[in-house]
Amino acid sequence: MYLKATILTILGWFIGMVLDANIDFGDPMGFLSLRILLPMVSTRDEFEHALDAVYRAKCALRERGVPFAETVPVGAFIETPAAALTAGDLARRAAFFNVGTNNLIQYTYAADRVNPQVRAYLPAASPAVYRLVRFAVEAAAEARIPLC
Repeated sequence: MYLKATILTILGWFIGMVLDANIDFGDPMGFLSLRILLPMVSTRDEFEHALDAVYRAKCALRERGVPFAETVPVGAFIETPAAALTAGDLARRAAFFNVGTNNLIQYTYAADRVNPQVRAYLPAASPAVYRLVRFAVEAAAEARIPLC
């Protein structure tokens, strides 16, 4: 639990910096088109904790009087089998999805794609990974969120 709390603290600090730096004086609204993609999300609970870190970062910027874009879309990077299998739950809170097929293949087959001794176990085409991607695509379509 300590590690997770530390990661969320760092995430909140990082998001605060990103939101703070999201100013483009050439844009009529003064902000770039920033989107936050949360990697390695496995559960809706993890996604909710990350959204809370975004909320806290916004509150801290507001307290300091720092201008930032209030409505920054936050998406889930579907790159674990758990995220793909629970994509319907994640889609209820995510503003968009992005599918990371390299990691999805690696974690589905429990084989390190960088290690030449096990790389051969990673198939080029996989019915299992295809189904996982389809879960994410269908969940995004049902929730009417973009899939990048």
